[in-house]
Amino acid sequence: MVELIDILPTVLELAGITTPHRHFGRSLLPVLRDPDAEHRTYAFTEGGFTIDEEHQLERAVFPYDLRAQLGQENPVLVGKVHAVRDREWSYVWRRYEPAELYHRATDPDERHNLIGRPEHADTAQRMHEALFTWLVDTTDVIPADTGPRLPDVVLPAPGGSFPVRAH
Repeated sequence: MVELIDILPTVLELAGITTPHRHFGRSLLPVLRDPDAEHRTYAFTEGGFTIDEEHQLERAVFPYDLRAQLGQENPVLVGKVHAVRDREWSYVWRRYEPAELYHRATDPDERHNLIGRPEHADTAQRMHEALFTWLVDTTDVIPADTGPRLPDVVLPAPGGSFPVRAH
């Protein structure tokens, strides 16, 4: 289980560069050295738009014109979507449509949605929780340095005794 975001930390590690910022990729070097090494339990995907962003959807030219036109006519078709995969399952959460669950081992083309089936309720819940945890963990991270967007601000403390420093 690898993701495109794993390329950056791999190249940085090869170059011996450490980054001051937080990123969510993981170097692939351990897997390249040992193909049996565990890299990730889950891989995540996200994309799409909200209905409120319809006016920003691309107005593409050939060969993407028909797909773009569908999105213009019915923004729900390109609505926000987040997905999580493990070695066996895919779980897809859509903003404007029902969730989906696929057992890729028996349905590699993901044609048979198993969401809502009682025998797969635990799997759907596990995948949903993994997706939600990933969203919480990767959203709104604290910047590594303050930079010009977060200047130091020194304010008098209540009672005027000690200054309070804030970013």
